[in-house]
Amino acid sequence: MSEQELTKIVNEICKNIFFMDDDMVKNKNRDENELCISFSKLKEILSKYAFCKSNPDDWIPVDEKMPEEIEEFNDVYDPVTLAVIDTEWYKISDIVQVTVYDRDEEKYFTYVDNTYNGEWVTFNLDNFKVITWKPLSDPYRPEGSKE
Repeated sequence: MSEQELTKIVNEICKNIFFMDDDMVKNKNRDENELCISFSKLKEILSKYAFCKSNPDDWIPVDEKMPEEIEEFNDVYDPVTLAVIDTEWYKISDIVQVTVYDRDEEKYFTYVDNTYNGEWVTFNLDNFKVITWKPLSDPYRPEGSKE
């Protein structure tokens, strides 16, 4: 879920909730249908969901974790009959942002890459070493634009 979507959800919730501090919630006799929540409870709920997803500003060392790969396949066709004669299975990850160390130039830079069967596609060379990676951020969408 993007930050923009989360903001919309929180704004919608805020329009329909009567907020109270913790003492008010404990001491108030309220109608069953009245929707109210304490600030601390709301903070607890939002924090729980915020930590479910990695922060897009946090770099993940490749020694700790590689990007998640999904299994895909390609059919192999006979060039004459066009009949499927085999299926090639592989695993591939989404494109992610990577920090790469260039051993020849002795410097770091950022780029994008993905993994194919557990190996980096672009930087699977001796002179480059992927150090960290992170998911790509959501693209900018002007307020009111369609997804």
